[in-house]
Amino acid sequence: MSAIGGVPPLMIPTGGEILEYFEPAYQLGMTATPLRQDNKDTYDYFGAPLYTYSLRQGIEDGFLAPYRVHRILTTVDAAGWRPEAGQLDEHGNEIPDQLYTTPNFEKDIVLRQRTEAIAHHITSFLKDDPYAKTIVFCVDQEHAENMRAALSKCNPDLMRQHPDLRFAESSPMRATLVEGTLVASRKSKRSRP
Repeated sequence: MSAIGGVPPLMIPTGGEILEYFEPAYQLGMTATPLRQDNKDTYDYFGAPLYTYSLRQGIEDGFLAPYRVHRILTTVDAAGWRPEAGQLDEHGNEIPDQLYTTPNFEKDIVLRQRTEAIAHHITSFLKDDPYAKTIVFCVDQEHAENMRAALSKCNPDLMRQHPDLRFAESSPMRATLVEGTLVASRKSKRSRP
């Protein structure tokens, strides 16, 4: 028997060979990710769940902590953002002329001012208890690093109290923040705008 814990979305198309290798054995797939379009292959491979344990049930049973979702809607999330004609990103590439909306932010295009506005909002929201348990969901590691930098910039008092949380002096992220206010940048690791 093979037990596959935390089957990530899209593992099946990319890591299916591993599962096929163990195919004669019973395979038990476990995931905390609900069925969505981007992980449909996982559910197609394993079939309908034999047992589900909901988030609500986990909270009621005392295994998980209750939570409160606080969504943040910025001006550019509400209205979208379009670059000026010929506007360049931080790498000198022209930003394709289109209307960018929430699904594009942090995936196709990074708006530093949007990240900073969200960091300011989070800081204000946590003003009464800056040490409250908080999770900020980010799209990927680069977004998480940008958000961490913006939150650090918004909370210099906490950064002084906890210097171990600061960026290393040689960090390129720190240099980018210090050098100026960048309006937009393309994702450096992707070929998309």
